[in-house]
Amino acid sequence: MMSRGVGLIVAAAGVILAGGQARAQAVAAAQTAYLVLRPEIRVKTEERTAGLWLRTSATVRGSNDSWRADETRATYAFSLQKQVIGHTWLGLSAVAQAPRFDAERGVMRDARHYAGARLSFEASSHVEMGVAWLRRLRGRGFASAPGGNRGIKPGPKAYMQLRF
Repeated sequence: MMSRGVGLIVAAAGVILAGGQARAQAVAAAQTAYLVLRPEIRVKTEERTAGLWLRTSATVRGSNDSWRADETRATYAFSLQKQVIGHTWLGLSAVAQAPRFDAERGVMRDARHYAGARLSFEASSHVEMGVAWLRRLRGRGFASAPGGNRGIKPGPKAYMQLRF
């Protein structure tokens, strides 16, 4: 509930296994707090040129006994941002969760696609903070129950990314 106030709540952290710097990404949500620990491999690319910042990522998550059978195992995303003032960037983000097999029902679930605006600020070379407002374009995404992880909840998200 937004009326309870807005605070940063850590919802997820990732470990990147790619040929670049190791990164941990924290996603903040103002409504429901949950932390899901799971094995994850994430590959990210980043390119900056002439005031533009293009980022892509692909993520594969391993199974866990606490997961539901229909949860997403693969996600891919991109972001294209334009530098507006100093260390501030404004642009678009898109995220897609690949189709997944629901073992409980024996059916293939559809992919989920989200897109929206993104505003980022680089506080230093090691810290990026921002907000994104994603809207579901396709798929049956819905709000997660506390402790659940059943898709991206549409609406505003605050995030912080640390490079170390």
